[in-house]
Amino acid sequence: MDTEIRPCSPLSFFLLFFLFSSLNIQHCGATDSISLGQSLSGNQTIVSKEGKFELGFFTPGNSRNYYIGIWYKTIPVQTVVWVANRATPISNTSSAELKISEDGKLVLLNISKIPVWSSNSTPSTSNSTVAVLLDTGNLVIRNGSNTTIWQSFDHPTDTWMPGGWLGVNKITEEYQSMTSWENRENPAPGPFAHSMDPDGSNQFVLLWNGSEIYWSGGLWNGQYFTAVPSTRESTPFNFTFVDNKQRKYAMYTIRDSSFITRCVIESSGLLKQLYWLNGAQEWQAIFTQPSAQCDVYSLCGAFGICDQKSSNICRCSYGFEPASMEEWEFNVWKSGCVRKTSLRCSNKSSTGGEGDRFVEMTNMRLPANPQNLTVGSARDCEQACLNSCSCNAYAYVSGCSIWNGDIRNLQQLYDGDSAAGTLHLRLSASDFPASMSSVEFLGSRVFSSD
Repeated sequence: MDTEIRPCSPLSFFLLFFLFSSLNIQHCGATDSISLGQSLSGNQTIVSKEGKFELGFFTPGNSRNYYIGIWYKTIPVQTVVWVANRATPISNTSSAELKISEDGKLVLLNISKIPVWSSNSTPSTSNSTVAVLLDTGNLVIRNGSNTTIWQSFDHPTDTWMPGGWLGVNKITEEYQSMTSWENRENPAPGPFAHSMDPDGSNQFVLLWNGSEIYWSGGLWNGQYFTAVPSTRESTPFNFTFVDNKQRKYAMYTIRDSSFITRCVIESSGLLKQLYWLNGAQEWQAIFTQPSAQCDVYSLCGAFGICDQKSSNICRCSYGFEPASMEEWEFNVWKSGCVRKTSLRCSNKSSTGGEGDRFVEMTNMRLPANPQNLTVGSARDCEQACLNSCSCNAYAYVSGCSIWNGDIRNLQQLYDGDSAAGTLHLRLSASDFPASMSSVEFLGSRVFSSD
């Protein structure tokens, strides 16, 4: 029996047209670019041409904040490699939008249509200005002449991608650095950074608070960085170092395009080169520095003690407690510890009560940057500390050293370690057991200042 083919009715034609139009809209939502007049909002994303990376709104962990980020499209564990508004989250994406502005910048508008982030790219009034997500994970903005006027690789967050660069712009003196997240649910800049050495030498360093160097990668010797084995020619990485009139920077690429890797500075202050292990469906570290986590400067924050042999690597000194329990639950200790009881700032109180005392902390790595005093004995050193309201600790090792203000980078060492010393930490007398003049606590002894 022959099949009769009938022309579509006007209603059927309209329904088919509506259906294909809807499909076309969905397809456009999965393109790799945002042009003038287009925007992203809600759960809309763009995907790089070969489907390797995706850009859109995301919420890290259990956070209720939203950010614009780029992550691997083909990896089941969401791994964000770049964040736009890392310090300015938004609370709702239904009315927020990412778009190209009239002057050619990529801007993120919150629900009140107020810009909370901008690419600050070179102004372009061309209607052809477009933001494109590349298969390298780089987001670029191109003007009508197809010239790149801005790219995310110039503004890394905590991740250094193959093809990206780190270094310094000699003209603007701006450093191109990686900065850790605050914690796994907050991509705001943390205290740790991976940067070129601020002193101008041809090496990369890890920095705390932009000032304290706690690891260096060694100088570039013309082929590799001497303290970084992964920069040698026999590895899957191809490193280059450029030093010209405009910039001084390092860049790495991958010899095998199927090898998925990234370099990240974690909230813990550790620098890791990771690669995706497809069989195990997880990221595997092939390079970690520093090798001992307690070598991260101020890992446990002010008055925190780092203990490499303990299951809980950070703890508070005796007489102190965590400044932020929420932070410590993330295994991030930036805020450190605070005193349970304020110091009296005297030997005796005005009412005749007991003054401050010292806890003797043995086998400790002594803090950096002491103030050295010329005194005749350990007792004189103790008294000098008591006489200063800002003095929080002293040590007497063939001479007197005192520490004012916050004490950082404390580490518990063990018998036989040549770097071990004894630190006397100042406490309020009320933090001591009332019936005892000394008490053993985690390798420490407490003594009255009398």
